[in-house]
Amino acid sequence: MTKPTVTRELIEHGWEFLMIKLYREGELSLSTLAAKLELPVSETIDLLSKFGIESPIEYDDYLKGFEVFKKKQPCFSNFFLTVLKIV
Repeated sequence: MTKPTVTRELIEHGWEFLMIKLYREGELSLSTLAAKLELPVSETIDLLSKFGIESPIEYDDYLKGFEVFKKKQPCFSNFFLTVLKIV
């Protein structure tokens, strides 16, 4: 690795750490954190879990989101229901 490559990686990791710190302190919402990290919310939640920060989404919220998804994408909902029954 070259020095410029390492420098860029350190800056990127420092930015992620700062944004996660601000989220943990309540300065950023989950959606703002995701936008600043340029990640989907689901990947942002995964990243938070790597740092030991619990998911801010409760199971009921997940189910509500799934209901909205089923209404908008009926062809996929049967597939996901089958997968959920298996798991």
